[in-house]
Amino acid sequence: MRVRCESFDDFVENLVHTKVVGQTLFEDCVRVSINSDQTNEASAVVFFHASAIIQSETHEYLLQYDEQCGIDYFDQEDAGMREGSARASFLKQNIKDLDMGHVLPGVLEE
Repeated sequence: MRVRCESFDDFVENLVHTKVVGQTLFEDCVRVSINSDQTNEASAVVFFHASAIIQSETHEYLLQYDEQCGIDYFDQEDAGMREGSARASFLKQNIKDLDMGHVLPGVLEE
Protein backbone atom coordinates (compact mmCIF):
# COMPACT_ATOMS: atom_id res chain seq x y z
CA MET A 1 0.00 0.00 0.00
CA ARG A 2 1.13 3.55 -0.67
CA VAL A 3 0.71 6.72 1.36
CA ARG A 4 1.19 9.90 -0.69
CA CYS A 5 1.60 13.07 1.36
CA GLU A 6 0.28 16.39 0.10
CA SER A 7 2.71 18.47 2.17
CA PHE A 8 6.27 18.11 3.38
CA ASP A 9 5.09 18.56 6.97
CA ASP A 10 2.74 15.57 6.55
CA PHE A 11 5.63 13.50 5.18
CA VAL A 12 7.80 14.38 8.18
CA GLU A 13 4.95 13.70 10.63
CA ASN A 14 4.52 10.20 9.18
CA LEU A 15 8.25 9.56 9.49
CA VAL A 16 8.37 10.74 13.09
CA HIS A 17 5.33 8.72 14.26
CA THR A 18 6.15 5.40 12.57
CA LYS A 19 9.13 3.10 12.22
CA VAL A 20 11.22 3.65 9.09
CA VAL A 21 12.12 0.20 7.78
CA GLY A 22 15.88 -0.20 7.43
CA GLN A 23 16.33 3.36 8.74
CA THR A 24 16.63 4.44 5.09
CA LEU A 25 15.08 7.40 3.31
CA PHE A 26 15.34 8.01 -0.42
CA GLU A 27 15.37 11.42 -2.08
CA ASP A 28 15.90 12.67 -5.61
CA CYS A 29 15.80 15.88 -7.63
CA VAL A 30 14.79 16.00 -11.28
CA ARG A 31 15.18 18.93 -13.66
CA VAL A 32 12.85 19.03 -16.68
CA SER A 33 13.75 21.46 -19.47
CA ILE A 34 11.07 23.99 -20.43
CA ASN A 35 12.96 25.45 -23.41
CA SER A 36 12.70 24.01 -26.89
CA ASP A 37 16.14 25.37 -27.82
CA GLN A 38 18.50 22.62 -26.66
CA THR A 39 21.64 24.39 -27.99
CA ASN A 40 21.78 26.64 -24.91
CA GLU A 41 21.46 25.67 -21.27
CA ALA A 42 17.72 25.62 -20.82
CA SER A 43 15.54 26.87 -18.02
CA ALA A 44 14.07 23.97 -16.11
CA VAL A 45 11.32 23.02 -13.67
CA VAL A 46 12.80 21.32 -10.60
CA PHE A 47 10.98 18.43 -8.89
CA PHE A 48 11.82 16.91 -5.49
CA HIS A 49 10.86 13.34 -4.56
CA ALA A 50 11.20 11.63 -1.18
CA SER A 51 10.16 8.15 -0.12
CA ALA A 52 10.57 5.54 2.59
CA ILE A 53 9.04 2.28 3.73
CA ILE A 54 7.26 2.82 7.05
CA GLN A 55 5.80 0.27 9.41
CA SER A 56 2.73 0.60 11.59
CA GLU A 57 1.66 -1.98 14.14
CA THR A 58 0.15 -4.23 11.45
CA HIS A 59 1.36 -3.13 7.98
CA GLU A 60 4.21 -1.73 5.92
CA TYR A 61 3.53 1.24 3.64
CA LEU A 62 5.37 3.06 0.90
CA LEU A 63 5.46 6.70 2.03
CA GLN A 64 5.96 9.26 -0.76
CA TYR A 65 6.20 13.01 -1.16
CA ASP A 66 6.59 14.92 -4.44
CA GLU A 67 6.91 18.66 -4.93
CA GLN A 68 7.33 20.89 -7.93
CA CYS A 69 9.88 23.23 -6.37
CA GLY A 70 9.95 25.99 -8.97
CA ILE A 71 11.89 27.07 -12.02
CA ASP A 72 15.61 27.58 -12.54
CA TYR A 73 16.10 30.29 -15.17
CA PHE A 74 19.10 30.29 -17.44
CA ASP A 75 18.04 32.72 -20.18
CA GLN A 76 19.61 36.17 -20.39
CA GLU A 77 16.68 38.05 -18.89
CA ASP A 78 16.38 35.97 -15.71
CA ALA A 79 19.88 34.50 -15.51
CA GLY A 80 20.81 33.22 -12.09
CA MET A 81 17.26 32.87 -10.74
CA ARG A 82 17.32 29.35 -9.26
CA GLU A 83 14.15 29.22 -7.21
CA GLY A 84 13.61 25.52 -7.92
CA SER A 85 17.10 24.40 -6.90
CA ALA A 86 16.98 26.55 -3.76
CA ARG A 87 13.71 24.95 -2.60
CA ALA A 88 14.93 21.44 -3.47
CA SER A 89 18.17 22.02 -1.52
CA PHE A 90 16.12 23.22 1.45
CA LEU A 91 14.00 20.04 1.38
CA LYS A 92 17.06 17.80 1.00
CA GLN A 93 18.69 19.44 4.01
CA ASN A 94 15.52 19.00 6.06
CA ILE A 95 15.51 15.28 5.22
CA LYS A 96 19.13 14.99 6.38
CA ASP A 97 18.42 17.03 9.51
CA LEU A 98 15.79 14.49 10.59
CA ASP A 99 18.72 12.18 11.35
CA MET A 100 16.58 9.08 10.86
CA GLY A 101 19.27 6.93 9.31
CA HIS A 102 20.65 6.66 5.81
CA VAL A 103 19.59 9.06 3.05
CA LEU A 104 20.14 7.51 -0.36
CA PRO A 105 19.54 8.83 -3.87
CA GLY A 106 16.54 7.51 -5.73
CA VAL A 107 12.80 7.02 -5.43
CA LEU A 108 10.99 3.93 -4.20
CA GLU A 109 8.08 2.79 -6.37
CA GLU A 110 5.45 0.10 -6.07
